[in-house]
Parts: sequence; structure tokens; C-alpha cells
Amino acid sequence: MIKTAEIFRYKIPLQLPVLTGGLAMKEREGFFIKITDQNGAVGWGEAAPLPHLGTASFKETEAQLINVAALMRGQPLPDTPEEMTEIHIDGVALSEYRPAVQWAVETALLTLKANSRHIPLARMMNRHSELQVPVSCFLAGGTLRDIVFQAQSSVRQGYRTLKIKVGQGSLKDDIERVRAVNAVIESKALLRVDANRSWDLPEAIEFVREVGLTTIEYIKEPLKDLSLIGEFYQETYMPVALDESIQALDFERIQSMDGVDVLILKPTLFGSFHEIRELATRAKNRGLRVVFNSAFESGYGVTVIAHIAAGLTKNIPAGLDTGKFFKRDVLCDPLTFPHARLPLDRYNLLNVNLDPALLAPCGV
Repeated sequence: MIKTAEIFRYKIPLQLPVLTGGLAMKEREGFFIKITDQNGAVGWGEAAPLPHLGTASFKETEAQLINVAALMRGQPLPDTPEEMTEIHIDGVALSEYRPAVQWAVETALLTLKANSRHIPLARMMNRHSELQVPVSCFLAGGTLRDIVFQAQSSVRQGYRTLKIKVGQGSLKDDIERVRAVNAVIESKALLRVDANRSWDLPEAIEFVREVGLTTIEYIKEPLKDLSLIGEFYQETYMPVALDESIQALDFERIQSMDGVDVLILKPTLFGSFHEIRELATRAKNRGLRVVFNSAFESGYGVTVIAHIAAGLTKNIPAGLDTGKFFKRDVLCDPLTFPHARLPLDRYNLLNVNLDPALLAPCGV
């Protein structure tokens, strides 16, 4: 039974403004829900909306979390992840709440259950899961020289998968930057290119023909017009990853799209753990690769995603290194990635310590 449910707000300053969806973020805001059962076991969940990308506002997220917390006290705990799909709060299904709120509540319940069993979340999901997750390195902005330096440094640190954003400047500049990275990582690492729907078809084809196929693992959302992905693939043979488009398409449509090889899952934006697990399972069964990415959550939220990635995939580098943009983090033990991996035996989500100086109680 749920004994208490508390809500906290956080604000984490960033090292430099981070461009997401055309907005330069200077700080990361979000919320935590802390759920405690009658035996003292604790679970934390994070709600980290991105309002400028069409998610709930911070005000709406806070109001929904406070309402949920007040109504959950004294309620029975679900025994299985499947039962979470049946949770109702004062007659309203949890799935009717905003995805960030649903995700926070579900992950708080999942981590509480794992804590009560004294096992890491990844092992509760899959007893054979490895307690480590390979991580890709995000090459963040700056000059061409900065990008090359980051690529060289990441390869020396053991990263075998890198990511770079394109489509924010000229096509010529994008080609120059990717060629420069290719020269650094060739035969040592693969590059994931995030175009974020920036190009029309001729631009996307030109980009691939200029940079080549040697080091690029895939291009994420290359085209403004999703219906042209098949034609793009026929012209280039470049694998395509879907991210933002996934929730707008049914799975059969995704599976039928020529050239789509990878699905990128950002759990916070889906909300439902059950939906994430079902989608990942269906994708793997159909031969699609699944890559888990963070959406600029705190170190705690990233750790939860890492456990889910470990439970649902194997040895696929996840996009989880966004913590390097934060001046500080809510985790008292900030994340580190020795040998380009996140060790889940160290970050096991048991007895989590969050920095109280960064947490402000809500709804007291």
C-alpha cells in the first residue's frame, strides 16, 4: 500500500544554452514524485516536460502531479508492470494524464517495487540483463575545431558510437563537419547523424553522396516529408532512424517503410512503460534496432532509462550523455561513463541520494 507520495520541483543550470526545437535552454526544469510504501521502500519518478516541443507546460505538469500524489495515498500497489495500465486516480485512468506525469508515476512505482525486492530495476525487468549499458557520445556544437577535438577525445575514451546534429546551418557546413569527424573515427567508431527533419529530398541525397556511407550508422529523421524516406533510401542506401515520427504512425506503417532500420525511443515522451516495452519487443521481432535516448532528463531520469535499455535491449549504445551539459545534477553521485559504459551495479537505483538543495517541495 502507498503510504506517502510527495512532489518536488528542480531547476538545474546548464553549462551553455542548449538548442532544442529551436529554443535555447539555459536551465533544465522538472519534477520528481517520491512514493513510499508501508514498509518504507521508496521509489522516485521524474517528469521532465519540454513545453516548446509540444509537451505539457510546467504548470500543468505540476498541477497533475500534485493531484495524483494526493489521491494515491492509501492506494494498493500494482504487482506487475501490466497492472499499471489499469491504474485509475479518482476514476481517471493514469493514461489520461500527460505522458511526463504518467512516466513519473510509473517509474516511481517500478523503482519502488525493485527496491522492495532489493534488486536493480534492469534485473527485475529481465533477470539476464547486463548491469552495464554502452553509451554514445554527443558531439556538442562549437566550431569545426571543437567538434574534431571532441571526436578525438571520445575515441580515446573508448566511445565506439558518436552522434552529431546537422541541419542547423548550411548544408555545406554540415558536410564539412561530418567529413572532418569521419576522418577522425574511420575504422574506430560509427557516427549517428541527427538531421531532425531539416532537409528536402535533394539536400538529403547530396549530403549522403558527399560524406559517404563508411562511418555513418544511420541518419535520424532526415526529411521534412516523411513520405519520401523510401525514395531517399533507394537513392542512397543510407539507413534511417525514426524518432519524433514514431508516435504519429502505427507500427505496421513503420515496419513497411523502406529504409527505416532503427527506432529511437525517448520514454519520457511516451509515458507508458507498457507501451515502450511492447514497441521495443515488436520492433526487435521484426528486425528493427531499438535505441534508447534521454530527453535531457536529470542524472536520475537518465539512470532509469539506462536500466530500461538494459532490460529491453542488449549491447546497443544509448544516447545518455546529456549530463555533461549540466553545471550540477540532482544525483549526489553524478553519472560517469568508464570505458563508454554506464555501470548499473553502481547506479542501481537502490537507496537513491538526491541533492536536497536542488529539490523544492510542491503542494505542501
